[in-house]
Amino acid sequence: MKCLVLAVLYLTSRSCASAIIIRHDRDDVRYIELGKRYPAVCGVSGATGTLVGRQWVLTAAHVAEDISPLCRGLIIQGKEYPIAQIAIHPDFLKRGIDSQRDLALIRLESEVVDVQPVELYDRDDEVGKTVVFVGNGLTGTGLTGPRQRDGVRRAATNQVESADGKSIRFAFDAPPGGLDLEGISGPGDSGGPALMDVGGKLCVLGVSSTNSGDEDECRYGTIETYARVSTALKWLRETIRLDGKRRPGWSLPIPLTESSSNNGMARIAADLLRVYNSGAWDSVEQFNQTHRPASSLKRNTSEERKESFGRNWNLHGSIKAKEMSVFSPRRFAVSGRGEKSGHPVSIEFKLVDGRSPRLDAWSIKAGRSP
Repeated sequence: MKCLVLAVLYLTSRSCASAIIIRHDRDDVRYIELGKRYPAVCGVSGATGTLVGRQWVLTAAHVAEDISPLCRGLIIQGKEYPIAQIAIHPDFLKRGIDSQRDLALIRLESEVVDVQPVELYDRDDEVGKTVVFVGNGLTGTGLTGPRQRDGVRRAATNQVESADGKSIRFAFDAPPGGLDLEGISGPGDSGGPALMDVGGKLCVLGVSSTNSGDEDECRYGTIETYARVSTALKWLRETIRLDGKRRPGWSLPIPLTESSSNNGMARIAADLLRVYNSGAWDSVEQFNQTHRPASSLKRNTSEERKESFGRNWNLHGSIKAKEMSVFSPRRFAVSGRGEKSGHPVSIEFKLVDGRSPRLDAWSIKAGRSP
């Protein structure tokens, strides 16, 4: 089942993660031509990943965590590959983005035979190395910041400024400094790779995770952090070696009628369904104010939330939810159909942590009818 674009989004957007912002004094065509050289880089649910095995795609954990239970496939070189498994680094599951282990592997149901996978970098000498970023989300220049999304893949070069036990970092240097095709990642494609040729083999050194600024600050001087691959090799290689014997990811759906009323996830889902299906925006916003901390509500205004709610309500009407799926202690979803649209719909929830039902965000995603 393919996924539609989000009709409403209350989830957090990761700042400046992996679309390409370029130098203002270089021809954009050069960045586009460079991007064509990397077919192993693919889209992952509106973000980016890299083929690192015939059946394995490496991406950011915060990207993999946001894959909808309705979105089951990745497009690689124009062909769709259903998702068989999602494995997220255990440190991220415990501590989220603060763990700095923003890494995940996606196992495909079938092998990709017409694209050469990228290898995992296994050395500890990243500082000073020149790498290539690849992405196709929002683009712009170091002067303007991100301005448009045209769906065109671009690539840029940069140099590793520093590294610690879990991360490598890059700076976007302004001309006349920086590399000839200097660039940095921007909003829209988190999970993208930092690539380098090693003895004729393409290797991935890191995965785009976070940025020092918000979307308006993806300009010269931006510092971007990538999750470091070389220090996570044991987990990455073991996950690939087990080849699906572990199956973290979305659980099999459980009928809502069988969900325990004492289950915090089930209670918060029932509360939201009740107010959403009333069609009353005031009730929905009261739910937000009651269940979400002020820090998450600051991501958008009440008017923006109201506008998103209206678009969903006009498209789907009420949602008849039937099943619940759990991804991790922090993420779950209820799925059913929109009574007006007839489309499969999921309401997806992200908790602040796995210890209490305090809600960080929720969103609605829709799939196409068979």
